[in-house]
Amino acid sequence: MSTMKERDHSLDLVKVTATILIMLHHYQQVTGARFDRGINFYGGRFYFGYVVELFFLLSGYFMHKYVILIRERKVGFFEYMTKRIIRFVPMLTVCALSFAFLSGIYKHMYGQYFMDKEITLWGLIVSCLGIQEGWVFKNPGINNPTWYISVLMLCCVVLYLCVYISARLKLNEKWLFVFLIFVGAGFFEFKVKWLFASPLLGRGYYSFFFGLLLYDLMNGQIAKRKAFVLIAAAVLAAFTSLMILKPGFVNEGQGYILTFIVYPAVLIIVRWGLPDPVVNRKVWGTLGCISFDVFMWHVNILIVFSIIEYLSGHSISYGDPAVMLLFVLICFAVGTASYYLIEKPAGKKLAALCEMGENK
Repeated sequence: MSTMKERDHSLDLVKVTATILIMLHHYQQVTGARFDRGINFYGGRFYFGYVVELFFLLSGYFMHKYVILIRERKVGFFEYMTKRIIRFVPMLTVCALSFAFLSGIYKHMYGQYFMDKEITLWGLIVSCLGIQEGWVFKNPGINNPTWYISVLMLCCVVLYLCVYISARLKLNEKWLFVFLIFVGAGFFEFKVKWLFASPLLGRGYYSFFFGLLLYDLMNGQIAKRKAFVLIAAAVLAAFTSLMILKPGFVNEGQGYILTFIVYPAVLIIVRWGLPDPVVNRKVWGTLGCISFDVFMWHVNILIVFSIIEYLSGHSISYGDPAVMLLFVLICFAVGTASYYLIEKPAGKKLAALCEMGENK
């Protein structure tokens, strides 16, 4: 079985699967495609929009490695956040500008902006900087799924402050993580919209900081992993049965059920319950690396589909499973090109510039 290492390919498999699910969710949301039989990724029994909680949970899980570094003052806030900025801002900028350009073409053809998201200069600025949701600005909705990145950036800031303050006061930072889980749930439940507070930020808080706690749980109980797999399989089977037989029973609080019960069960099964030849493969690591770019481009590709419809004069059969598959393949092709031609080169150049600035 896979053990804890620098890159866990089993978690890459989960990340890639989650990326595909959220893409299909937005595909059906934007196009209106529905199936009489089979799974509907939008408007069905299960709200696939809560897959974003899985992204946050995984992000918190991966960020655990910084807890010790921050606590022991081996990484400063500037260095810590510079890495986050280099990781996210280049693609946020490229995809926001591309969205604005494509939406302008869409408006010229259809007489309205794509999904009625008006493009403004200020909206572009906050979208490019990744501060469009959860910070102090109103979300302009430009390349709207990237609200996740904006909230994640703020979660990373709060993580640093929590660990730094806990270390100074000689407290266990886990208590602050638990506190923020409840704060996030409160933001979400009561639809709080204050300075540095929003329902979407609440979703980020309760899942991101639970991911940090889940890391300790999963990596401190390796000796009991067989029992964990059996329990996780039973939990997943029970949830799936309830979704099929009594969907209304699990509708309320679905985001919490998924974050605190179902998603941990999935991670336990994938990490410890599947054979190595399935999960411990470099291909999942490669796909995991490009999945961020795939996620960033998928809405833009949907705009391109609409432009093609207009230029060709023929409607695209969005409800055809073959078209959905083609959409996914195109997204991964574009994401792969973007990763190797834009994200990696831009990241290296920005990192080199930051290193030069520090040396001066």
